[in-house]
Amino acid sequence: MPLHAESPDGEETAGQRKDHFEAMRNRVPRYLFRAFDESSGGGREFSIINATEIIPRGYMNGRQVTGFYEKQEKELHAMVQAHFSADEDVLTEFSSWAASLHTVLCYAHTCSLEYGDVHVAVIDREKLDGEVRIWWVPHLLDPGEYHGEHEYLAHGCIRGKGYMAVPFKDLTVNELCTAIFPEPTGWEDGDLSFGDGLRDKMFGEKLVGYYDYQTERIKQIGKLFGDLALPVMLALLTLRPRYLARASVLVNNAETAHSDFMDWLFTSLDIQPLEFVPEEEDWCRPGGVYTRHEGDWKAYPDVEQCIKLLSMIGERQSQRSAEEEKGGGSDIKGESGVGDGSMQDQLTESELQDLDEEDSDEEMLSEKEMDDESIEDD
Repeated sequence: MPLHAESPDGEETAGQRKDHFEAMRNRVPRYLFRAFDESSGGGREFSIINATEIIPRGYMNGRQVTGFYEKQEKELHAMVQAHFSADEDVLTEFSSWAASLHTVLCYAHTCSLEYGDVHVAVIDREKLDGEVRIWWVPHLLDPGEYHGEHEYLAHGCIRGKGYMAVPFKDLTVNELCTAIFPEPTGWEDGDLSFGDGLRDKMFGEKLVGYYDYQTERIKQIGKLFGDLALPVMLALLTLRPRYLARASVLVNNAETAHSDFMDWLFTSLDIQPLEFVPEEEDWCRPGGVYTRHEGDWKAYPDVEQCIKLLSMIGERQSQRSAEEEKGGGSDIKGESGVGDGSMQDQLTESELQDLDEEDSDEEMLSEKEMDDESIEDD
């Protein structure tokens, strides 16, 4: 039930519409990204977009703004439509975001070729100051008419501990474009845009493992984002197709048991306890966030991987807590044995079966591709 230019009659319809949109908000990823430069938002004379806050032009100059649900539907529809169409004359109350850091980094690279003051930003929608409501564009505009599958719109001013922006050049200094994500620099600049073609190419290639030299640089970049390091680090780690739900995972060219891989990841990225349970969040559940190819819409396997990895972190965190309660907890940093060929034997037959069943649900590769991977490993 997207917004319409003509508002339906009746209070009951308006109430149902509010309930619908509130339910859709639960399917918006908790963490979103964007890139901006000095021209974003129409330029600095029309809006404020910097490392401290984002104030859309509709809030500038003391303009009194009513709440989202206090507006007429046709007014909202016109604003959303104009914002999405990049109409610079509209007093928009929205800012644009994406679930895909791959998309954002490609856009940041494109912007950096023209502007010097490019930033990459992340938000935790649960920790923003004030009233900020965020929706996926196809939930606001008719998805048959507008292709907005890549974009989320945040209504309100973005500030507080749930917002962080870092200069793009600081990411490159920490080897983003060499050790972690060099592909955009080798892509033909005129065709890079949001990186749709590059993403399709990268995720059409074989799965790759995890390596200390990359996680160390990813951790350094994560530190630049302070308390919002985790979503940035996980998104950087999943910019390309990785081993995930398998009984053994390739880490530093060694086959590592699944649980040991998770413990290695906790240590390598210095992951702190999550403040929420991913499996209880609508957006973390399979199909909660759009990631799979539909019609002529683009696919976002990087987002799917990132959400999956976050869920795996939540699961392992729960397992470790249970182990500690039973008195079986251990010092992960002291006992994690990445590279030990006997790790696979540490899993019980039941755990292996559970992981194999989980792996069967992983649709990142076709069965043929999985067979090809197995042959290559042999």
